[in-house]
Amino acid sequence: MNALVRPNTNLESHVLQRGREMYDGFETARASLPAGRFHQLRYEDLVRDPLAMLQECYRTLELGDFTSVRQRVAGYLGSLHEYRPNQYEISPAARRAVQDAWGPMYRRWEYDV
Repeated sequence: MNALVRPNTNLESHVLQRGREMYDGFETARASLPAGRFHQLRYEDLVRDPLAMLQECYRTLELGDFTSVRQRVAGYLGSLHEYRPNQYEISPAARRAVQDAWGPMYRRWEYDV
């Protein structure tokens, strides 16, 4: 199947299908990584406490001493104090479509849809 979206196709279905394929491929590839070469964290945890989460990444992936970059990271984070993420509304039908297509992935990662 051609990976491009053709005119007159359902874009939402295409995105949901490709997303499922992408994450299935990711899970397969992740299983082959040696220990200590992958670290997963939740976006909400990163937003809640970015310095602690980055320090955990450094430790888990053995990236070196986090204290050597902590001050620069803290300075950068301080520059984002006015940043507000975009807010989106999703229709009930779209929410059901996402739940149907990506539900297993969301449950595996303990996310609500």
